[in-house]
Amino acid sequence: MRRARQTVVEFLLSDHPQDCTLCQKNGHCELQSVAEKMGVREIRVPRTDFTHHRMDDSSPSLIRDASKCINCLRCVTACAEVQSVSCLTPEARGFNCKVVPAMGADLMDAVCVMCGQCAVVCPTGAIVERDEVDKVWAALEDSSKHVIVQEAPAIRAMLGEEFDLPPGTLVTGKMIAALRRLGFDKVFDTNFTADLTIIEEGNELLKRVKNGAHCP
Repeated sequence: MRRARQTVVEFLLSDHPQDCTLCQKNGHCELQSVAEKMGVREIRVPRTDFTHHRMDDSSPSLIRDASKCINCLRCVTACAEVQSVSCLTPEARGFNCKVVPAMGADLMDAVCVMCGQCAVVCPTGAIVERDEVDKVWAALEDSSKHVIVQEAPAIRAMLGEEFDLPPGTLVTGKMIAALRRLGFDKVFDTNFTADLTIIEEGNELLKRVKNGAHCP
């Protein structure tokens, strides 16, 4: 059983990019973790070159690299059953199977709502959030720029968990102090637009309850 599992992992790795140290998922990649746990130290499957796919970077928030996809279909499930969007779907079968938006369109041309749930469940680096940290550092290091940061209200109640604080702990002061220490000239809060969102959600709830389409 162990040898069979190792063989499966080797097959996956034989058609996978070997840029682990440069991948955004490095250290958090489940394929990487499974290979380590299974003791895979070499790929015995003949490896010529992995299947190249065009990278989809059309979205302002997500980057999709099908070359790193292992066809686990988690993104398909999350998109269809959690978000009810059904943007992603498997195309073709067997070794030629790949997960794409309908008709092979880019995310910007599909029904994608940029929610990011596909990136959350993706075990490899096939779908990741667009990383613009370098642009932020470049702006902060440019003395000629007046750099402003605007954070969403939910962040101050979520950020503390990254530092082992109890879930829901408000870290507003710590967060603002840290942002100012990083070099931001002004820190703004998206309170007003968040209030508008709450009003909209409240109206939608009342409408659904009135129509009997409410859910506990």
